[in-house]
Amino acid sequence: MKNITKGSKTLLRDLNRGIVINMVREKGPISRTAISKATGLEQASLTNITNYLLKNDLVKEVGEDKSSGGRRPTLLGFNYDYGVACGIKVEVEEVIFGLTNLEGKIISKSEEKFPRGTKSQKILGLIKKSVDRLIQETNLLGIGIGISGFVNLENEISIYSPILNWKNVNLAKPLEEKYGVPVF
Repeated sequence: MKNITKGSKTLLRDLNRGIVINMVREKGPISRTAISKATGLEQASLTNITNYLLKNDLVKEVGEDKSSGGRRPTLLGFNYDYGVACGIKVEVEEVIFGLTNLEGKIISKSEEKFPRGTKSQKILGLIKKSVDRLIQETNLLGIGIGISGFVNLENEISIYSPILNWKNVNLAKPLEEKYGVPVF
């Protein structure tokens, strides 16, 4: 029974954190009082959650709200620069890379050329080298890969890519293993 209780508390804590993060992201800048009113979370729980989010840099204090008397409420805003996503598009003779923040704003973009007919393992090496260069001093949260052809989404394998002449190539797994983030 202890495991169920502990699991339930952990789940509830994570759900409440998610609710607060989404509220700050969608409605921010927003005060703790406004979050409490909108979510129904108790002030003590909200204080614990916001302290955790501030400590982990997911939200930040962005100013003060107007006050009708007493202390001015501190406004919280979502930290769109908390982490980055890397987009990779594999073309016939080039790979295009882009890094975005959590707002979808492009931080950097680059491309790497390769000769037509280059083997998949060589292109994978080129991708890893370029991603290493792009993500220096960032918090990589995920990678998305675009490739023309037929893809088995269950096991993330490019079944057939006619423009690259690839059959049964898995780019996702080696990137997940190297970077420890989800690859789509």
